Amino acid sequence: MTGPSFSPLAGPPHTVESTNSAGAPVITVNLSSVGPRVAKWAQRAAVVIGAIGFVWPMAACIASGTLTGQDIFVVVGAAPMGWAASRTILRSLFKSRTQVVFENESVTVKRDLRTAKTFNRNVTHSFTRVPHDKTESEARRIRWLEETFGRKWLNLPYTDYFGRSEHISLIYLNQRHTIITASTRRKAEQIHTRLLAASDVMDGHANRGVGQVMSASNDWASPLRKPVEKF
Repeated sequence: MTGPSFSPLAGPPHTVESTNSAGAPVITVNLSSVGPRVAKWAQRAAVVIGAIGFVWPMAACIASGTLTGQDIFVVVGAAPMGWAASRTILRSLFKSRTQVVFENESVTVKRDLRTAKTFNRNVTHSFTRVPHDKTESEARRIRWLEETFGRKWLNLPYTDYFGRSEHISLIYLNQRHTIITASTRRKAEQIHTRLLAASDVMDGHANRGVGQVMSASNDWASPLRKPVEKF
């Protein structure tokens, strides 16, 4: 007795299989990710909001002369809660979103606030992960900060937001077209793997022809893939 079939398009990122007006298969991959700039400024803003959430009620209690142990407990708890809530809300509000639509002959990339780009799937191309363009400049800046201030004052831990970020890109005719940028390698790998899977499923539709449509949940087995796949 066989167990439940594995679908390479199940789970995040959200992926939808459908058909167009001609009855041809369409796979739509909806991507969302927090970029390094958003991660950086959301963290800084959350620290400020958390500090305000501590100082303002504490000052109000002291000014009123009603500061009790319970008040201190509430005020101290408000700071991390304000930090966590504001960080989560800011990251969610300013996420980057991209829709990638696979059809038999084309792949279309629709990024927020940008013109959609359509590429011919019959032309040699690949999906790949690329280190963020600002990785080296950020590393130089962190080294300078550590060497300049670390020797005189407290050597603070500087976060490499760009250093751990990656662009998920489409290489088309030897030119790179960024699809989306992820602030963690784990998220980048998740998105990259899904794009490869969607491309393979669409290849299965095209190879089987009319009347033998491939089902991602029943008929597709994921092969071992290299980081960059050409087709």
